[in-house]
Amino acid sequence: MTLGRLEEAIRDAEREGDYDLMSIADIFVQHGHYIEAEKMIQQRSKKSNDTRLLDWLKKYYLARNDKVAGLDMALELFYKQPPVLAYYQEIRLLAKILDRWEDLRPKIMAYLKKTQNTYLMIQVALDEGDIMEALVLLRTSQARGYTAAYGSGYFYGYSSIEIEVAKAAEATLPRESIEIYQKHIERLISQRGRGSYQQACQYLLRVRDLWLVLDPPVQYTGVPLRSPWRLG
Repeated sequence: MTLGRLEEAIRDAEREGDYDLMSIADIFVQHGHYIEAEKMIQQRSKKSNDTRLLDWLKKYYLARNDKVAGLDMALELFYKQPPVLAYYQEIRLLAKILDRWEDLRPKIMAYLKKTQNTYLMIQVALDEGDIMEALVLLRTSQARGYTAAYGSGYFYGYSSIEIEVAKAAEATLPRESIEIYQKHIERLISQRGRGSYQQACQYLLRVRDLWLVLDPPVQYTGVPLRSPWRLG
Protein backbone atom coordinates (compact mmCIF):
# COMPACT_ATOMS: atom_id res chain seq x y z
CA MET A 1 0.00 0.00 0.00
CA THR A 2 1.46 3.38 -0.99
CA LEU A 3 1.79 6.17 1.55
CA GLY A 4 -1.03 8.12 -0.05
CA ARG A 5 -3.41 5.18 -0.04
CA LEU A 6 -2.43 4.30 3.54
CA GLU A 7 -3.23 7.81 4.74
CA GLU A 8 -6.54 7.68 2.89
CA ALA A 9 -7.36 4.33 4.49
CA ILE A 10 -6.59 5.78 7.93
CA ARG A 11 -8.89 8.75 7.32
CA ASP A 12 -11.67 6.43 6.19
CA ALA A 13 -11.16 4.20 9.22
CA GLU A 14 -11.38 7.13 11.61
CA ARG A 15 -14.93 7.80 10.42
CA GLU A 16 -16.05 4.33 11.46
CA GLY A 17 -17.55 3.27 14.78
CA ASP A 18 -15.48 1.63 17.49
CA TYR A 19 -16.26 -1.96 16.50
CA ASP A 20 -15.54 -1.44 12.81
CA LEU A 21 -12.39 0.50 13.64
CA MET A 22 -11.02 -2.50 15.53
CA SER A 23 -11.76 -4.75 12.56
CA ILE A 24 -9.93 -2.35 10.27
CA ALA A 25 -7.02 -2.18 12.72
CA ASP A 26 -6.80 -5.97 12.54
CA ILE A 27 -6.46 -5.71 8.77
CA PHE A 28 -3.73 -3.10 9.17
CA VAL A 29 -1.84 -5.45 11.49
CA GLN A 30 -2.20 -8.32 9.03
CA HIS A 31 -0.55 -6.16 6.38
CA GLY A 32 2.28 -5.09 8.66
CA HIS A 33 1.04 -1.59 9.47
CA TYR A 34 1.45 -2.08 13.21
CA ILE A 35 2.23 1.48 14.24
CA GLU A 36 -0.74 2.89 12.33
CA ALA A 37 -3.13 0.32 13.79
CA GLU A 38 -1.92 0.94 17.33
CA LYS A 39 -2.15 4.71 16.93
CA MET A 40 -5.72 4.55 15.59
CA ILE A 41 -6.93 2.47 18.53
CA GLN A 42 -4.99 4.53 21.08
CA GLN A 43 -6.48 7.78 19.85
CA ARG A 44 -10.00 6.37 19.78
CA SER A 45 -9.67 4.85 23.27
CA LYS A 46 -9.00 8.32 24.69
CA LYS A 47 -12.33 9.60 23.32
CA SER A 48 -14.52 6.51 23.68
CA ASN A 49 -15.89 4.66 26.71
CA ASP A 50 -15.82 1.36 24.82
CA THR A 51 -13.46 -0.81 26.88
CA ARG A 52 -13.11 -3.21 23.96
CA LEU A 53 -10.60 -0.73 22.55
CA LEU A 54 -8.41 -1.16 25.63
CA ASP A 55 -8.82 -4.91 25.36
CA TRP A 56 -7.68 -4.72 21.72
CA LEU A 57 -4.58 -2.80 22.79
CA LYS A 58 -3.85 -5.25 25.60
CA LYS A 59 -4.03 -8.23 23.25
CA TYR A 60 -1.98 -6.36 20.64
CA TYR A 61 0.82 -5.64 23.12
CA LEU A 62 0.85 -9.15 24.52
CA ALA A 63 0.92 -10.64 21.02
CA ARG A 64 4.05 -8.56 20.43
CA ASN A 65 5.46 -9.72 23.78
CA ASP A 66 5.30 -6.21 25.23
CA LYS A 67 4.31 -7.29 28.73
CA VAL A 68 4.87 -3.86 30.28
CA ALA A 69 2.33 -2.18 27.99
CA GLY A 70 0.08 -5.23 28.24
CA LEU A 71 0.03 -4.98 32.03
CA ASP A 72 -0.73 -1.26 31.85
CA MET A 73 -3.74 -1.98 29.63
CA ALA A 74 -4.87 -4.84 31.88
CA LEU A 75 -4.80 -2.51 34.88
CA GLU A 76 -6.69 0.21 33.05
CA LEU A 77 -9.34 -2.32 32.07
CA PHE A 78 -9.57 -3.59 35.64
CA TYR A 79 -10.38 -0.12 36.95
CA LYS A 80 -12.67 0.94 34.10
CA GLN A 81 -15.03 -2.03 33.97
CA PRO A 82 -16.58 -4.30 36.61
CA PRO A 83 -13.58 -6.37 37.72
CA VAL A 84 -13.80 -10.15 37.77
CA LEU A 85 -11.43 -12.85 38.99
CA ALA A 86 -10.09 -13.61 35.50
CA TYR A 87 -8.87 -10.00 35.14
CA TYR A 88 -7.20 -10.17 38.54
CA GLN A 89 -5.49 -13.43 37.63
CA GLU A 90 -4.19 -12.00 34.37
CA ILE A 91 -2.76 -8.95 36.13
CA ARG A 92 -1.16 -11.17 38.77
CA LEU A 93 0.48 -13.36 36.13
CA LEU A 94 1.92 -10.41 34.20
CA ALA A 95 2.96 -8.53 37.33
CA LYS A 96 4.82 -11.55 38.70
CA ILE A 97 6.71 -11.94 35.44
CA LEU A 98 7.69 -8.26 35.64
CA ASP A 99 8.44 -8.48 39.39
CA ARG A 100 5.77 -5.89 40.19
CA TRP A 101 3.23 -7.99 42.06
CA GLU A 102 4.34 -7.11 45.59
CA ASP A 103 3.79 -3.45 44.76
CA LEU A 104 0.55 -3.83 42.79
CA ARG A 105 -1.38 -6.32 44.92
CA PRO A 106 -1.90 -4.02 47.95
CA LYS A 107 -3.15 -1.27 45.63
CA ILE A 108 -5.61 -3.58 43.91
CA MET A 109 -6.91 -4.96 47.20
CA ALA A 110 -7.26 -1.42 48.59
CA TYR A 111 -9.33 -0.52 45.53
CA LEU A 112 -11.59 -3.56 46.00
CA LYS A 113 -12.04 -2.69 49.66
CA LYS A 114 -12.81 0.94 48.87
CA THR A 115 -15.41 -0.07 46.29
CA GLN A 116 -16.79 -2.74 48.70
CA ASN A 117 -16.31 -5.50 46.16
CA THR A 118 -16.40 -8.20 48.82
CA TYR A 119 -17.51 -10.82 46.33
CA LEU A 120 -14.28 -10.53 44.33
CA MET A 121 -12.17 -10.22 47.48
CA ILE A 122 -13.54 -13.56 48.67
CA GLN A 123 -12.88 -15.10 45.25
CA VAL A 124 -9.30 -13.81 45.40
CA ALA A 125 -8.78 -15.25 48.88
CA LEU A 126 -10.04 -18.65 47.73
CA ASP A 127 -7.97 -18.51 44.55
CA GLU A 128 -4.85 -17.80 46.59
CA GLY A 129 -5.61 -20.51 49.15
CA ASP A 130 -6.32 -18.14 52.04
CA ILE A 131 -9.41 -19.85 53.41
CA MET A 132 -9.31 -18.01 56.73
CA GLU A 133 -9.34 -14.64 54.96
CA ALA A 134 -12.28 -15.81 52.85
CA LEU A 135 -14.14 -16.76 56.04
CA VAL A 136 -13.41 -13.40 57.66
CA LEU A 137 -14.64 -11.54 54.58
CA LEU A 138 -17.75 -13.69 54.40
CA ARG A 139 -18.62 -13.11 58.06
CA THR A 140 -18.02 -9.38 57.69
CA SER A 141 -20.35 -9.25 54.71
CA GLN A 142 -22.99 -11.22 56.61
CA ALA A 143 -22.76 -8.76 59.49
CA ARG A 144 -23.23 -5.81 57.11
CA GLY A 145 -26.02 -7.50 55.21
CA TYR A 146 -25.91 -9.03 51.76
CA THR A 147 -26.93 -5.93 49.81
CA ALA A 148 -24.25 -3.82 51.50
CA ALA A 149 -21.57 -6.26 50.40
CA TYR A 150 -22.85 -7.21 46.98
CA GLY A 151 -25.49 -4.74 45.91
CA SER A 152 -29.17 -5.39 45.35
CA GLY A 153 -29.99 -8.35 43.16
CA TYR A 154 -26.83 -10.25 44.05
CA PHE A 155 -28.38 -12.99 46.20
CA TYR A 156 -27.60 -15.63 43.59
CA GLY A 157 -23.98 -14.56 43.38
CA TYR A 158 -23.74 -14.33 47.15
CA SER A 159 -25.14 -17.83 47.59
CA SER A 160 -22.64 -19.15 45.08
CA ILE A 161 -19.59 -17.63 46.78
CA GLU A 162 -20.92 -18.65 50.19
CA ILE A 163 -21.01 -22.29 49.12
CA GLU A 164 -17.55 -21.98 47.54
CA VAL A 165 -16.18 -20.86 50.90
CA ALA A 166 -17.96 -23.69 52.70
CA LYS A 167 -16.54 -26.28 50.30
CA ALA A 168 -13.03 -24.84 50.56
CA ALA A 169 -13.20 -24.94 54.38
CA GLU A 170 -14.42 -28.54 54.64
CA ALA A 171 -11.00 -30.18 54.96
CA THR A 172 -9.26 -27.79 57.35
CA LEU A 173 -12.09 -25.89 59.05
CA PRO A 174 -15.07 -28.28 59.07
CA ARG A 175 -16.96 -26.56 61.90
CA GLU A 176 -16.83 -23.23 60.08
CA SER A 177 -17.94 -25.01 56.93
CA ILE A 178 -20.90 -26.54 58.79
CA GLU A 179 -21.90 -23.12 60.12
CA ILE A 180 -22.03 -21.69 56.59
CA TYR A 181 -24.02 -24.64 55.29
CA GLN A 182 -26.49 -24.36 58.17
CA LYS A 183 -27.23 -20.70 57.49
CA HIS A 184 -27.59 -21.41 53.80
CA ILE A 185 -29.95 -24.30 54.49
CA GLU A 186 -32.15 -22.13 56.68
CA ARG A 187 -32.40 -19.47 53.97
CA LEU A 188 -33.30 -22.09 51.38
CA ILE A 189 -36.06 -23.48 53.58
CA SER A 190 -37.41 -20.00 54.24
CA GLN A 191 -38.03 -19.65 50.49
CA ARG A 192 -40.58 -22.51 50.78
CA GLY A 193 -40.17 -23.75 47.22
CA ARG A 194 -39.82 -27.36 46.13
CA GLY A 195 -36.50 -26.66 44.41
CA SER A 196 -35.19 -24.86 47.48
CA TYR A 197 -36.21 -27.76 49.73
CA GLN A 198 -34.40 -30.20 47.45
CA GLN A 199 -31.22 -28.11 47.58
CA ALA A 200 -31.52 -27.88 51.35
CA CYS A 201 -31.71 -31.68 51.58
CA GLN A 202 -28.48 -32.01 49.60
CA TYR A 203 -26.66 -29.61 51.89
CA LEU A 204 -28.09 -31.34 54.98
CA LEU A 205 -26.45 -34.55 53.80
CA ARG A 206 -23.17 -32.69 53.42
CA VAL A 207 -23.47 -31.31 56.94
CA ARG A 208 -24.17 -34.80 58.27
CA ASP A 209 -21.04 -36.14 56.55
CA LEU A 210 -18.92 -33.35 58.00
CA TRP A 211 -20.18 -34.04 61.52
CA LEU A 212 -19.33 -37.71 61.09
CA VAL A 213 -15.68 -37.04 60.19
CA LEU A 214 -15.03 -34.57 63.00
CA ASP A 215 -12.39 -35.68 65.49
CA PRO A 216 -13.49 -36.43 68.15
CA PRO A 217 -16.79 -37.61 66.65
CA VAL A 218 -19.91 -35.80 67.83
CA GLN A 219 -23.50 -36.85 67.64
CA TYR A 220 -25.27 -35.30 64.68
CA THR A 221 -28.53 -33.80 65.86
CA GLY A 222 -29.58 -32.03 62.69
CA VAL A 223 -29.92 -28.35 61.88
CA PRO A 224 -32.21 -26.02 63.81
CA LEU A 225 -34.86 -24.88 61.38
CA ARG A 226 -37.06 -21.83 61.57
CA SER A 227 -39.47 -23.17 58.94
CA PRO A 228 -41.46 -26.42 58.99
CA TRP A 229 -39.70 -29.22 57.09
CA ARG A 230 -42.26 -30.13 54.53
CA LEU A 231 -42.71 -29.80 50.81
CA GLY A 232 -45.42 -27.59 49.44
